[in-house]
Amino acid sequence: MELQEEIEGKVVLLSFIGSFLGETDGVVVVDAVNDYITDGYTDFVMDMQQLEHINSAGLSILITVHDKIKKVQGTLTLTQLTERTLKLFKVTKLDGVFNLQNSTKEVVKKLNQ
Repeated sequence: MELQEEIEGKVVLLSFIGSFLGETDGVVVVDAVNDYITDGYTDFVMDMQQLEHINSAGLSILITVHDKIKKVQGTLTLTQLTERTLKLFKVTKLDGVFNLQNSTKEVVKKLNQ
């Protein structure tokens, strides 16, 4: 998996490209989030538009990241989920845990207000 990182105002935008399948990918994501939290960022948007596949290990990492961000009273929004990924979130009931939105640009704009 490739993780693209961008700062837009006070928001960290992380874009996932490829498959999010496990420990190696998880270390990259968790380390990035930890670094941004250390730097004072608390609002995160994860763009899933180019995420081809995510397995249970990837979901577990997202839950870990969600909890880390929540501890610093931050926000995590997942955007532009593919139909396949959205179905997985619904089946696992994680759609009730995560804030899932359609538009990355709208979420970033709202968080920066």
